[in-house]
Amino acid sequence: MTARKRRDWARITLIVALVLIGLDLAAYFGLERPLAHLAARDEQQFTLTRLDWLREKARWAQLEKRNAAIPVEDRELRAFLSEHIPPRREGFSRAALLIQHLTQESGVQLSGIAYNVEHEKGEPFEHLGLRVSVEGPFAGLLTFAHQLETASDFIVVRSFKFTSTANNDLGLELRADLYLMP
Repeated sequence: MTARKRRDWARITLIVALVLIGLDLAAYFGLERPLAHLAARDEQQFTLTRLDWLREKARWAQLEKRNAAIPVEDRELRAFLSEHIPPRREGFSRAALLIQHLTQESGVQLSGIAYNVEHEKGEPFEHLGLRVSVEGPFAGLLTFAHQLETASDFIVVRSFKFTSTANNDLGLELRADLYLMP
């Protein structure tokens, strides 16, 4: 082969190599990079969708757990209400019997009792306001207040005030709320 033919083959080879490199670059920038971006975007969208699905699955599991617990909580709530909160029609007599029983147990004398029914809008229970005045020894007054506060009915003691009485005894003025079913 002559030198001229070798040079021609070298030029042709160089031209073919440059054309192949140009085609390779065109294919890389025209096809491969855009397709890689599309694949990455689709993969990211899939990951986000899967995370959303997993969150919803966890939320669904929480809701199922809560729904399974509702009957137990409902039974416990009904038991609490029936044991500790009397119906309204029984409220006054139950409060009167409780006060009478506690005064006898603690050794104090009942000097006055007043009732006041309150129902605030939006609250589930009515309040039977009690204003009780008792007289007796200090230990008896403390026992009375403690027994009233720890009674099985749902009673909240709002205030109590010690006073002196005419026969040099102590008096206790107590305000409390007995919660009632409406």
